[in-house]
Formats: sequence, structure tokens, C-alpha cells
Amino acid sequence: SLIGHLYDVKVDGSGNIYVCGFDDSMGKSYTAKLDSSGSILWQNELTANTVRFFRMKLDASNNIYLCGYDNNGTSNYGVIAKYDTSGTLLWKKAVGASSTTVFEDLALKSDGSEIYIVGYSSTRGVTYNDLLLTCYDSSGTLKWKYVLYGTDQVYGYGIFTDSSDNIFVVGVAYIGVTKAIISKYTVSGGVPYISWQRMFSDTTDLISLKTYFTDIVGDNSGSLFACGSFSNRFNETRGGNNTKGTFVTKLLTDGTTFEIGDLSY
Repeated sequence: SLIGHLYDVKVDGSGNIYVCGFDDSMGKSYTAKLDSSGSILWQNELTANTVRFFRMKLDASNNIYLCGYDNNGTSNYGVIAKYDTSGTLLWKKAVGASSTTVFEDLALKSDGSEIYIVGYSSTRGVTYNDLLLTCYDSSGTLKWKYVLYGTDQVYGYGIFTDSSDNIFVVGVAYIGVTKAIISKYTVSGGVPYISWQRMFSDTTDLISLKTYFTDIVGDNSGSLFACGSFSNRFNETRGGNNTKGTFVTKLLTDGTTFEIGDLSY
């Protein structure tokens, strides 16, 4: 049986189910494959009780890519791993063992040849965390990495790639106030470039003193959908004066807000 915390789930074309998570009490981080009836086909465990897998993606061959973090006793460092569809570990990579690094989400290039991972890292020392975007090929070789600095701290939480292999990243920036952030990246000649970047604060459609983006997806028409949370204020013309809550918002591909769904509480 699967116990502990499950953080992500995916389904392949045959209806098989893949999950990842960890269990503190047993000291295990695991990935499992179940058939469409819920029977466990295999369960792969990492007994190092410091590993945490948060997100996973499947490629066209149902290889499994996972990301999260591990701990060396003094700080966290990012971890990405690849398993084949039978549960065999093909490779595992660690990033940032000398500083705090956490991988929060990952996405695949359309042909499956590259993996993009977003998170954050204390590249400037323990006082600041910076958004970290990293690319590996399908064999586990580091291709490039991009660090987005802020005047204070920037965190990356969600990532999405469209059919043209544009990379969209969401997170939060602390610049006096807490602002949700979304960026579009393109890769040319093996080098990532920011095409545009938007921050949402009380001067934009998201009227809140503290706004976070936590995940992003897209549809076939080119629209983007991001979710997150807010506190203090939230677009008084649309939802009243709420203390805190969650939201889902639709954005155009240039990052401008199209509409907001307020799930306040």
C-alpha cells in the first residue's frame, strides 16, 4: 500500500497511473505505478529519508522524470531523477549542494529531448533566494541554467511549455511587497532569453498586497491559466475586500490578464 504524502499523479495512454511522494515515518521517498484498477504494478523506494519528490512528468515512452530536493544535513539541494516505465532508476542528479536549492516543478520539450526544471536557490548567500531555471537533456547532462535575481527574493513554483517550446514560469517576487510573477523564456542557440516578464500588484488587474502564483498550464488555443493565493486585498471591483484566498486566472500569451476567478475565503 502507499502511505505518507502523495504530491503528484499522472496517467499514461493505457490508463496506468503514476504517483510520487514520501513518507516521513518510514523514511522513504517513492514512485509507484498502478494499473487502471488501482493495483500496484511496482513501487520504487529511495530509503534516504531526506529526499522529497514533488512533481513528475511522463515522456512519450512513459519514462518518468521527477524533481524535488534532498538535504545534506546543513542545507537543501535540488534533485531530478529519471525512471523507465518499469521502475528502473536510469539516473539521478543533484544541484546546489553547497547552498540551499529546491526544485519545485518541471516540464518537457515537445520532442522529449530536454527537461526544464524551476525552483529557487540561495546563489547569493543564505539571505537571498533567486529563481533558478535549469535544463537537462534526456540523458541527464546539464545543458544550461538561468538565475533570475531580484532586489530581495524571487521564487519559481510552476512551469509550462507550449507546442512551440516556449517556456512559461510563474512564482513570486518580494520587492517591498509580495508580487506574483510570470515570465516567458525562449531558447536560442542553447541560451535562454526572457521574452517578457510581468509582475502583478495593486497597479494591475490583480489588486492585492500579497499575491502568489503557484502553478501554470496552457490550452491548445494559446491561453495560459495560472493559480495562486492572495492576502490583504483582491480586486475590489470584482470580489470585494477579502482578507485572503485563492484564485485561478486566465492570461493571454503576452502575460496580460484576461479574467480572474476568485475563490476567496
